[in-house]
Amino acid sequence: MTLHFDPTFPETEEALLLRVIAADGRVILRAHDLAVEQVLGMLAEGMSPEAIVRAHRGLHIDDVRACLVYARRVVGYAGAASTIG
Repeated sequence: MTLHFDPTFPETEEALLLRVIAADGRVILRAHDLAVEQVLGMLAEGMSPEAIVRAHRGLHIDDVRACLVYARRVVGYAGAASTIG
């Protein structure tokens, strides 16, 4: 999987996380009714980030990147919490 980032959107990891919000018990992309879980599922099924962006009007490649950043943070936090106990 290759992610080609748009240099006009030079976002830091923190800024990318601002694209993700919790709503109605789901974690979704801000300004889209698309759950982070859905994006991760499409990536897991082999869909390219570019194909995901083409399939969802208004979605930007950095939205896909934000989903990956969010997932890494959640997994990293869960891993750290399990070693503390």
